[in-house]
Amino acid sequence: MKRKDLHLVLAASFLVLIAPVSIAFAAVPPPSSGVVTNSMEWFDASDPSRAGAVFGDNRHVDGWLFFGEGIVGEFGDTSQRAESLPAYIESIAVVAGARTANFPGYAAVSLPDGKGSMAGTLTLSDAQGRAELLTIRIGAGVPRDLRLAVLVDNLGTVDYVPRKAVLLVDGSPSGDVVVQPDGQPDWIYWNLPELKPGAELSLSVEADNGVAVIGGLVFLSPQPRTARKEAVPGPLPVIDRKVGEFSREGEYVKDYYVFREGDTFHLFYNVGIAGESQQWFEAGNEKAFGHATSKDLKTWEHHPRVLEAVLRAAPAGYRHVVVG
Repeated sequence: MKRKDLHLVLAASFLVLIAPVSIAFAAVPPPSSGVVTNSMEWFDASDPSRAGAVFGDNRHVDGWLFFGEGIVGEFGDTSQRAESLPAYIESIAVVAGARTANFPGYAAVSLPDGKGSMAGTLTLSDAQGRAELLTIRIGAGVPRDLRLAVLVDNLGTVDYVPRKAVLLVDGSPSGDVVVQPDGQPDWIYWNLPELKPGAELSLSVEADNGVAVIGGLVFLSPQPRTARKEAVPGPLPVIDRKVGEFSREGEYVKDYYVFREGDTFHLFYNVGIAGESQQWFEAGNEKAFGHATSKDLKTWEHHPRVLEAVLRAAPAGYRHVVVG
């Protein structure tokens, strides 16, 4: 009897010590990047607005771009492409020297809406190490859960296929993706939540045998319907990261200085007459400062020159005039 009482006391104490606890399990976020191997089907054949099962059940195709349209066995410019881009893609630009290519053995991927298939690449020759291929400028209406998928390993051979791809978002890495080529199409992807209009995506790959290459781009999101933009014929623009530019016909610029006052930039510069020699001691050269203003560093309003120099005879032992 004593043994039974002792057992009951211990059990009661045990129940008191272990009070009910509420445990909440946080949702596991999806990986920021990944790869889908050996898959040519990127959209649902029965419903082309939906992404293929390899990309998940809740993904829709917002838009796409593939390279190499209309060429066989040769290189072409970047007008040789097929695209149906989402309206939230403001622009796509390629690195200088990039071409399209389509050669025998390339793996073809189907296009939606009965548009046939495409076998081609965006190719940069004479590339070494990590080579930037293109940039994507994000516009208004970008979905909160965008996924960018990039076609690689579609050359029918392991040669020239990048072994790694890197995506930068406004200059910050969004993850490296390693590729193990086998001649069958792969899709590398990045999940890009909370992108803002104006964001820039920069895609680079590790060159192989002096070549950097991709096959195309697909934009995916949970949105069931996304507006598309009109395709613009002609080559894609070349990447241009100049912050601004300045010139004035008939003048050359030296020793410039820029400062900002409110929303206006002021440029002061040592100015001379454009010519073959452009030497400071020539008449009219570098005897005053030019002045111009701009709000975007690209469009300038010119103002009269300032601080005109007063020329004096050179002191003994000096060859040229001096300013005072």
